[in-house]
Amino acid sequence: MVRDVAEQFHHSSFMAGQPVSFAGELQVTDGMLRVVTNKSGHYKPTEENAFVQLLFFQRKGVPLDNVTFRWCKAHGVFEDENAAVRTSTTCCR
Repeated sequence: MVRDVAEQFHHSSFMAGQPVSFAGELQVTDGMLRVVTNKSGHYKPTEENAFVQLLFFQRKGVPLDNVTFRWCKAHGVFEDENAAVRTSTTCCR
């Protein structure tokens, strides 16, 4: 079990509990974005937040053709693997 230690910097310290546009996990393989999730223990990203994040990646030139978005329901449980959404360059236009 990992315990919070006072006066140490934690991953949640970046924004100090302030609002963010998106929170989740990224999987990068060989320098390419492959998986995006909304899994976050501190923030509760919405579908709109996820869409905005994908738009951000697209506008920054991140190829989305082979990226899978996995939606995490409550308590870190992902939806059925068959429900994973494959993105494409046209999904965010």
